[in-house]
Amino acid sequence: MRMRPSQYRVRTWCGTGCLPTEFHGNVTNHGNFNAADSGKLSIHGDWMNDGNFSPGAGTLTLASDGNQFFTGGGVADYYNITLVSVADVELQGDLTVLHEL
Repeated sequence: MRMRPSQYRVRTWCGTGCLPTEFHGNVTNHGNFNAADSGKLSIHGDWMNDGNFSPGAGTLTLASDGNQFFTGGGVADYYNITLVSVADVELQGDLTVLHEL
């Protein structure tokens, strides 16, 4: 995984050269996670946001063969969320989608 160094621990996903756009496993955010303008992030595991998530105009895709959990007490709005899981996605908390679910 390649990450841009940041003294403030802000992470950005934007495709090539930034964070990976596909995670096979659980993802936990404890810091600041910023989506570049129209980044696409695919998670094949659970998503836990305990930090700050800024969506930009990006799409978060939850894709898994098993049950997924979408949790967190952090600050987050989501621009687009796509669900392509073949099992259940369990929402544990509030969810705000600004554009398309």
